[in-house]
Amino acid sequence: MKHIFTVWGHLTFYIAKKIIEVDHLNPNDCFLLLGRNYSIQTQYQAMFPNQIPFKYRVEGESQFSHRIFAGINFIKTNQNIRVFDEQIDTIVKNDTYIYYSSNLCNDYGNLIVSNKKCQGYYITEDGLGSYRQYNPDFFSGPLKRFTYWFLCLFFPRLFKYKHYFIVTDSPKFKGCIATLPFCFPLHQQYLRVIGLPFEEIHLAVVPDVLLSVDPLHLHCNMNEIRAIYTDLFNFFRKRQYKTIAFKFHPTFYADANQSIRTEITNLIYEVFQGNLVELAPQIVLENVLMSYKCDFYSDSSSVGIYAHEMGVTCYSILPIVRKYNPEYGLNISELVKRFYIDIPGEDNNAINQ
Repeated sequence: MKHIFTVWGHLTFYIAKKIIEVDHLNPNDCFLLLGRNYSIQTQYQAMFPNQIPFKYRVEGESQFSHRIFAGINFIKTNQNIRVFDEQIDTIVKNDTYIYYSSNLCNDYGNLIVSNKKCQGYYITEDGLGSYRQYNPDFFSGPLKRFTYWFLCLFFPRLFKYKHYFIVTDSPKFKGCIATLPFCFPLHQQYLRVIGLPFEEIHLAVVPDVLLSVDPLHLHCNMNEIRAIYTDLFNFFRKRQYKTIAFKFHPTFYADANQSIRTEITNLIYEVFQGNLVELAPQIVLENVLMSYKCDFYSDSSSVGIYAHEMGVTCYSILPIVRKYNPEYGLNISELVKRFYIDIPGEDNNAINQ
């Protein structure tokens, strides 16, 4: 029996690692499908020999894609399915397997589960979305039923598991796996809790504060970002922080965002001055917070869920941001308020225990 894990980033890697440890799985029988150009940390490279950068190449095309469905071109879609199955067979050497993924909303997740060699699947935690009170339909709008049933009729392997974000009505479904007991609130009866998977690390400097540069910054202009960080600097000065560590969300390392990351980096050094440390992409924020318990600042990062559990004080900068960009983060879940203190006015916004 083999085990296939979808890994998108640090959190999904650490959860996969924890599952392998607590279930005493042989790492040689485990396959990490690495998406979004993710690579695991150097110290774990040898521990997990089966790492597969997974971008499906559609037959006849030079570019990588996450889509196998080719629209009304039935022949090409079926060719793509066949090629994909051959890739999976090559990975598992024709053995049976269990699949672990945060959802089955993509083409290859559906094909992995619908493959006859798949003996079951688990839904695993993947950040803030796993804690929300929702399980949305994959299809929506007036043509929902027609689209779903029409596509399921002709391409059951691509659409059988797409009707909800989390599909629990399949005999292959084995349950949900999460780090905390309040994860997957709509699927508590299926929940298995494995505990926090993070670890203590050593940094060359000890930070007083950790600042996450979050993706919603991409929706602000540089004048707004300068004003936001100027206000934040004044707040930090009142709290007499000495060493500020900051880290960009992985989104900023995409080729399209390199220039704005450079601009924001320069701006942070200009505004905050003093003792600043930029953390490298491979450093895991949760590991830093577990190790140093420094104050954590973000707009709404899911890191706050785990940091709060570790006893870290988490501050949300959303009130400052909305002074300059009122539309910023309006869809942020009420869930976030359980873990963050709003600034300014933090004394009037105690964290819910």
